[in-house]
Amino acid sequence: MTPGQVADKLTELAGVEHALCVEYLYAHYSLNAPMRLPASADELTRRAHAAGQEVFSVAVDEMRHLRWVNEALDMLGRRPVLDRAEEIKREKVHRFGLERLTLQRLQWFVDVEAPSQSSSADPDDPSTIDGMYVELHAALVKHSDRFHDADRLTHLIKLIIDEGNDHWHRFRAVQGHLAGLTEQQFLRPLATETTDETDLELRRRSDEYYELLMGTLQASFARRDTAGGELMRRSRVVMQNMHETNHELAARGVGPLFTLPPMLRPRPAASAVAEAPWADGQFIRAASAAAARAREAIDALGNRAVREMAIRHQSDTESLIALLARLDGGMPQRTPAPSGLPGGGG
Repeated sequence: MTPGQVADKLTELAGVEHALCVEYLYAHYSLNAPMRLPASADELTRRAHAAGQEVFSVAVDEMRHLRWVNEALDMLGRRPVLDRAEEIKREKVHRFGLERLTLQRLQWFVDVEAPSQSSSADPDDPSTIDGMYVELHAALVKHSDRFHDADRLTHLIKLIIDEGNDHWHRFRAVQGHLAGLTEQQFLRPLATETTDETDLELRRRSDEYYELLMGTLQASFARRDTAGGELMRRSRVVMQNMHETNHELAARGVGPLFTLPPMLRPRPAASAVAEAPWADGQFIRAASAAAARAREAIDALGNRAVREMAIRHQSDTESLIALLARLDGGMPQRTPAPSGLPGGGG
């Protein structure tokens, strides 16, 4: 594989990592367990919570993989990629979707994370996510002379492969935690529609956090300075706040939407780069408007605990938006890096 082919495959894999992260998060929220386990929890709740913690930890790893893939793309002279794959190709095409963690869904997660048994997987028909990375790793090892900073690239891909093997074991552990239970015992009903004003506001906030998270990651990936590291740290805070909001929604029997942010939606081929929602401060203006709307909505929240949570989160959001604004909108325009230049980020 040439450096260009490796970069193309990594671009595809960035979308896969993003898609899997969201699917795992939704599956986590569907388990009938609280975000934090109380000391008084019964055995059923403890088992569902243990399963949920395994699934959530894998989702966090997938976000880290998205970061590592973008670091590798940067070293190959490509721009950051935050797209979310609409389908994952295995023996059969898997369409992206938000589904509860049924036993059938759990088995698919086990299968997609299964470790590759060979380093010669067909790159056009990989059977697992691991197999896609194994092919790239083999190309880097066999033809390291074709790549600038081949050692660092190889190391990044190997990190993803090793964590992928661990994911398979974690999902097997989830099967163990839930063994002998019926889906009715460990799953929540997650409504796709709601008219409750508090539910609707929580859904709006969840989607606003999702968009802010993607924008902050984009800003972090596009930088090679200390600000990139600080933005990466702030992105974790946004993810935690989104996570807490989604848990509140799930406890109320409503699923988060994970609406694809406008910045990641397909645009007409004729659109100029400057018209993209990333560019010319459009993202920061949209984030500021969303934060102002959310601030005005806090007082209308009827649930005291939800209102207190929203106030806590609002401080984090406004602080991050102020930082992005100070960093020239958080979206510096730059040309791709020369191959071999180390990637930024914290």
